[in-house]
Amino acid sequence: MPDLIELPVAEAKRLKHEIGRLKYGGDQFVGNPLVELFDECLDGMNYCDECIRRGLPLQTIKGQLLTMAERVKALYEASRG
Repeated sequence: MPDLIELPVAEAKRLKHEIGRLKYGGDQFVGNPLVELFDECLDGMNYCDECIRRGLPLQTIKGQLLTMAERVKALYEASRG
């Protein structure tokens, strides 16, 4: 199987979901998707930091991930009442 990054995004997304279902079983999402999305944004920012350290221009993407993390956090807090 090729690396997901080598595939069109829609196909990579579909395969990633399929792999997750096979690994974790069932079609039901386990956990809170807002919490998971927030964690993924944090991971993305850390990956951006490493790319920037290696000289790749990912400052803008890191900023977009920060904005997304803040929006997800606000949605999470609003959903808790």
